[in-house]
Amino acid sequence: MPHITVAGSAAVWDYIFPVDRLPEKGDIVSITRDSDEAYPGGCAPNIAAGVAALSGYRPNLYYPVGCEFQESGLKDVWAEKGIDCSELKYRSDVKSGYAWMFMQPDGSTMCFSYAGAAKGTVPASLERLGEWVVVTPMLNEFTLTILKEIAGNKSKKLILTGICSEGIIEFLESAYAVIINIHEAKILADLKGYSSIDELADSMGETILYITHGGNGSRVYYQGESTPIPIVQADKVLDFTGAGDAYTSGVVSGLVRGLTPVEAAYIGATNSSFVVEDFGGQSNLPSLELLKERLASYAPEIVAKVL
Repeated sequence: MPHITVAGSAAVWDYIFPVDRLPEKGDIVSITRDSDEAYPGGCAPNIAAGVAALSGYRPNLYYPVGCEFQESGLKDVWAEKGIDCSELKYRSDVKSGYAWMFMQPDGSTMCFSYAGAAKGTVPASLERLGEWVVVTPMLNEFTLTILKEIAGNKSKKLILTGICSEGIIEFLESAYAVIINIHEAKILADLKGYSSIDELADSMGETILYITHGGNGSRVYYQGESTPIPIVQADKVLDFTGAGDAYTSGVVSGLVRGLTPVEAAYIGATNSSFVVEDFGGQSNLPSLELLKERLASYAPEIVAKVL
């Protein structure tokens, strides 16, 4: 059974506020939905929950949590979703990280976050890092400790997602796959001195590059080929929070199951179409059977390969 690790260091809860539009400097905008509910969040937990739902494996989550976590009941929620929580790093001196998400109808978002336990924390142990290691957006002391441990280790399949800061460049050669959105790709291309996304893709060697384009689908770059992946239509769209994480967890689940990079992208696109149907990045994750039913309308030949 594949051993999958998902690592990150950011928020534990998301507060989600739909708005008419994102503000310009000095603007006042209307929040269109009254809610003080905190949704379980954070990129790494979102991805771990998605991988558990689709792959049938129990990923272990490397993540820092704060002083309120034990009483929140969130550990039980994650465990019920199939996440191995034995590698959480507990802090008794500070709360867990939180994020406030303000999202306009097209999914464009402003995020304000409180780092809490995510700041200045390092993993308790690195002994249980899996053969597949997914490292998520925040590049800080926690995630850098893990990246430095596995850089150049050919026995690990490193997947980087959502990270576009200069500090990630030294780890790109160690990556099995990189999953970023078009905005992040442009930043990374600029940091590396390239004038186009194609140049960035050409520089990746044997690393699989996935770039998501929101409502325009995604694209897979691998071994000199560039393959567009269409969006998979949702039954309804309520919230884009966690859509990128669902794409990532779908891709990871596909790759772990032995699918090709392009086939795995279809799993990611389909998984994402479920998450936007409800609020929160962990609220509407499909089972493998539900995902296969929806994917059958787009790529039945892939469904036949997914056991």
